[in-house]
Amino acid sequence: MEDFEIKDGVLIKYHGEDTEVIIPDGVNIIGERAFYEFMNMNLQKVIIPESVSIIQEEAFHYCRNLRSVSIPHSVTHIGKGAFSFCYCLTDLNLPPDLKVISDMLFSWCVNLKDIQLPESLTTVGKCAFSGCQKLESVCIPETVTHIGDFAFRYCDSLKKVIIPESVIHIGINAFGNCQHVNDMEYHGVRFSPQSISKQFEENVIFRTIDHIRQFLINAKYESYLPERLMKWIYFLIDIGQAELFQKLLYSGDFLNTQQTEELILYAIEKQAYEIQVMLMHYKHQHFGYEDSETLIRKKFEL
Repeated sequence: MEDFEIKDGVLIKYHGEDTEVIIPDGVNIIGERAFYEFMNMNLQKVIIPESVSIIQEEAFHYCRNLRSVSIPHSVTHIGKGAFSFCYCLTDLNLPPDLKVISDMLFSWCVNLKDIQLPESLTTVGKCAFSGCQKLESVCIPETVTHIGDFAFRYCDSLKKVIIPESVIHIGINAFGNCQHVNDMEYHGVRFSPQSISKQFEENVIFRTIDHIRQFLINAKYESYLPERLMKWIYFLIDIGQAELFQKLLYSGDFLNTQQTEELILYAIEKQAYEIQVMLMHYKHQHFGYEDSETLIRKKFEL
């Protein structure tokens, strides 16, 4: 116990040099930079008791040889950068009631290959996994709504990403410099050009067109696109891809009146005027003429 500086349930500082540390039962909070000590390079494994509910900012920052951390279900908050620059960290479980992956939480944990995100999660913070160079796949739970700026930037080995429909915000360069992604499931997520690397964006665009063309080839009983494919069209409006949108729009008759009108209004909202004009022309050809002011008025009359 002499190695632990504890006050009122807060572990303020660990002063030992053991390779394996069992934090004493009765500790409620692991304090800010409690294990950070530039000259202590021995720590490899930490076991945290059920009495702990909070791990504060940078608690294990720069524990360069830390390989394994056992975090109990009782923990509900882990502060910014708590495990950042833990270069050897490979084995870690996250508690089931964690709602936020804080900013820089696992930044530059270069040997972290796999992480299971809890179903309670709502937010992945800025730079949360940036520099996790061996991370190969990410499955974002359906509870998540926000992914922060640079969240997965420089994840050089990342190949598979699953993002659910619940996500409404993806920050700047969230997947920047992820050069090897070849399998990404979007479930209707709308990206901005700043959210993904150039290679990523091009991959999504051509997959969008391929999905819709395949639907048009195989559709036998449906005369218009289902909701799951409409979301891909909204994505093209989001990123302002007028040229590709035009190719897609004239590849077949797959929009009904309501879908066309909703897309026109969305293009107006996003100031995608070139796409708006294309959609107005498409509507005129297939369903009769109405100007944009009439459509907007109809929307607010509903």
